Amino acid sequence: MRWNAFWKILRRNWRAAIYLFVLAALAVLLVVVCVRRGQTAAQPEPTPRTSAAVQKDAAQTLLDGMSTREKICQLLIVHPEALTDGGAVTAMTDDLAAALRDYPVGGFLLSAGNMTSGEQLRALTSALSSACAAAPLVTVDEEGGRVARLMNTVGTTKLNSMYSYRSLGTQGAYDNAQTLAHDIAAYGFNTDFAPVADVWTNKRSNAIGDRAYSDDYDEAATLVSAAVHGFRDAGVICCLKHFPGHGSTATDSHNGAATVDKTLPQLRQEDLKPFVSGIAAGADMVMVGHLTVPTMDDAPASLSHKLVTNLLRYDLGFRGVIVTDGLQMQALAQYTDGEKAVRALAAGNDMLVEIQFSAEEPEGGYSVEEGLEFLKLAQPYVDIVQVRSAEGDPNHPIPFELKHTPFLELAARIKAAGLDFLVSNVGGFFYPEEADQAIAEGKLDLVAMARAWISNPDYGKFLYEDRAEDIVPCLRCNKCHGRGKHDIMTTVCSVNPKFGFEAVDRYLAYPVDKVKDIAVIGGGPGGMRTAIYLADRGHKVTLLEKDGHLGGKLVFSQQVPFKHDLFRFMSYQIHQLDKLGVDVRLNTEATPESVAAMKPDAVISAVGADAFILPVPGVDGSNVLTAEEAYDRVKSGAPLGENLVVLGGGLVGCETGLFLATEAGKKVTILEMLPEVATDEMHLTRDALLDRLNEHTTVITKARCTGITANGVTYVDGDGNLTITNAPFVRH
Repeated sequence: MRWNAFWKILRRNWRAAIYLFVLAALAVLLVVVCVRRGQTAAQPEPTPRTSAAVQKDAAQTLLDGMSTREKICQLLIVHPEALTDGGAVTAMTDDLAAALRDYPVGGFLLSAGNMTSGEQLRALTSALSSACAAAPLVTVDEEGGRVARLMNTVGTTKLNSMYSYRSLGTQGAYDNAQTLAHDIAAYGFNTDFAPVADVWTNKRSNAIGDRAYSDDYDEAATLVSAAVHGFRDAGVICCLKHFPGHGSTATDSHNGAATVDKTLPQLRQEDLKPFVSGIAAGADMVMVGHLTVPTMDDAPASLSHKLVTNLLRYDLGFRGVIVTDGLQMQALAQYTDGEKAVRALAAGNDMLVEIQFSAEEPEGGYSVEEGLEFLKLAQPYVDIVQVRSAEGDPNHPIPFELKHTPFLELAARIKAAGLDFLVSNVGGFFYPEEADQAIAEGKLDLVAMARAWISNPDYGKFLYEDRAEDIVPCLRCNKCHGRGKHDIMTTVCSVNPKFGFEAVDRYLAYPVDKVKDIAVIGGGPGGMRTAIYLADRGHKVTLLEKDGHLGGKLVFSQQVPFKHDLFRFMSYQIHQLDKLGVDVRLNTEATPESVAAMKPDAVISAVGADAFILPVPGVDGSNVLTAEEAYDRVKSGAPLGENLVVLGGGLVGCETGLFLATEAGKKVTILEMLPEVATDEMHLTRDALLDRLNEHTTVITKARCTGITANGVTYVDGDGNLTITNAPFVRH
């Protein structure tokens, strides 16, 4: 049966975050919540057989009395915003109460945006719980350390990472769990996605790191058991993660395949110990990771019936709720989206975090029509289909394919089929107008975004306040997935320097007590960002730029199709300078005398960098250009020749060469001294860049330039051979 009325409220609210339970887990969840609701920290645990049986009967009676519509509603754990038309929900409103009567959802996931004060948070969770006939799950992700929500908002007990407390033993683990549980329970929460049952044995990997309780298996088992008892004695539902153990892997499953090179007997003696002890202690949930154990199954654990059902459910005797880690992670990249969903359910999982579906598999794969036939069969098991295509990776779109919403029309074809699920789309949605238009045209029910919210933590707030112009353009630079080939674990954001430092920033970004006059020299991206930050804090800022325009090297992004988002970012910064009242002085070269005459309280230099000139004979010739000059010649139509040599295979050299080849139609050769080009570039971007360079240019590595003449470039290759490359113009 299709419930158009039920889905209407979700269709109109594409910003809502939604978590889905499968119906098989509903009775178990109701029992768990009922048991916890009847406990307090001061009460002894009831006798399991008698009390659990009574609670199960009550839950089954409640379930039997639900209509199909009510059962569907119970499958949803939503952000409260999913039920309203406004911004962040901080209190019960008449509209929200009415929505809950019409759509009695199964639970709520609250984030920092829902928390303004302790009193406010208590009132909100109490109102949400009271508004539901069935006991809802009121959830939060609170581990302590770097994974916390309440600690950084309403100011609950300050706890470091659990690893730092290992010396305190079982009492410390118990006390910390009780503290976390009491803290969140005091504000009306009944579920915490903790504790971490992984053991940090691979110190070269920070996939889990200090989130673990220990680096010793037996000690971790003891501490995790104590933590579970702490949560349970405080009446809070807890979840062990990430089965069968992520602490020994070399790779983070977010970034790629993560392998546990152990036999089952080894796992029983090592990684499984904390899970066994946690289950024995009464853990309510277990999260299964995408960890491949080749000795047991070629499939990742989350998709493996041998690991989920045979090992976790039967051998370890776990009778609680099993959930998967996020199905969008790169550890599952070899599977199609529909295949991931079906295999996870078949493996025995009770809850799916996310479902994606590739509408087509080009180059010998299935067509859209065949994909639709599969979805027709999958309707009973699917609530939301997030559409993409296997011809590209929307989770990691590379800067050389800047088409926005590349899979929208595929999603529209799925939506037009009228199947019994919501249709969402992922990839290239950064701006509100794109999402609004897609939904208004009936092509989608929901829009999925990720990076847009990394670069804009206040995305929802800006939309609610009609401040779309304040949304920072995401560059799709992939820095949020790691800095480079040798530093893939480090996550940063090129346009949001606060990313990863949110807990610290709240202490740094407050309005200043004393306003200062500050001079910023340089109107490039660094200078503009500095001026914006200072002005936002309340300082009086003067920005000096010697050229007649702002943006520095970013101005060239207007000429390059694969850098249009970078140009939009420059425009955003210029708008922010104007909005914040920064005194921008163009055509003003800063000198010691002129700056001193301003009498500023502080001076910040952000003058950028000049092109590096290679010290080779002939480099000062008229046929040698910088990258800037090459871009200018293409823009103006000035002569440039047909055969071009780019000296240097760093990112600037590679991108310039690619631009000259694809946009100017030139024959381009790139010479690089090192064995590889673009070595410091983020691996996803680099792989895509290399593909395009191999297609459109000639790349010669281990090539040391020895001179430049009017006719070309001489270089020594890796075998010591001297070669001349004909090129009337070269670039350095």
